[in-house]
Amino acid sequence: MGQDYELRDKTVVIKITNDVLRNVFNELKAELLIHIRRSLENNEIKIELEAIENDDSKMIYTNKEKFNYLAEKHPDLLYMKDKLGLDTDF
Repeated sequence: MGQDYELRDKTVVIKITNDVLRNVFNELKAELLIHIRRSLENNEIKIELEAIENDDSKMIYTNKEKFNYLAEKHPDLLYMKDKLGLDTDF
């Protein structure tokens, strides 16, 4: 699962939607920060978390709902579905 992030000066801000991710991140933060600083040879880099509201107001259950949700984010899926003659109600 990829998380959205933002670069602010020398800080990487990772956007999270729940506290479970915050707990996991806090367990790995020190190790991750050491690795990033060594790899980039930059000791000024920081990592922070920012809680954001989850915009999923409706649960997605059916295959068609899942496809439509993904097609909203990635319009090329509609083109591929039509070009390949695929059916979302399988």
